[in-house]
Amino acid sequence: MQTKKMSSRSLFSPKEDEKLIMLVERCGKKVDWRTISFDMEGRTPRQYRERYNNYLNPNLNKQEWTHFEDEILISQYNKIGSKWQQISEMFAGRTVAAVRNRFLLLKKKQNSNFSRSDSTTDSEYDMKSEVKTAIVQQIPLPLFEIPKDSIFYCNV
Repeated sequence: MQTKKMSSRSLFSPKEDEKLIMLVERCGKKVDWRTISFDMEGRTPRQYRERYNNYLNPNLNKQEWTHFEDEILISQYNKIGSKWQQISEMFAGRTVAAVRNRFLLLKKKQNSNFSRSDSTTDSEYDMKSEVKTAIVQQIPLPLFEIPKDSIFYCNV
């Protein structure tokens, strides 16, 4: 039996995604990524695991990040540092990679705002602040679960 070698940098095809989803569903809760890699061929178990867990898992939260989530993320980072696995457990459906990437994006935005704010006048800054406050007040309640052991959990 000859196996077809695929480039380690090639994108997953829709056909591969469908087959991967089917194999994972067949495995149930305990997925053996080595077996899936053998059944699919062409990629490593890690590539299949990461593809499924970060993109194909139906339990992923793919909605826009809310202001509330951003605040929790920043608060937790300030409290425990870059323990992304631990921080990601506070966000239902958000992967470790998604949490880390969101934080890095927020950090990048903050750094670019500092460099821009040097050239803004006080009145422009006040107006931006008012607009941000108005926008934040319109954001609906978050659509994610807060773990019961979280410091943010409130039994109302």
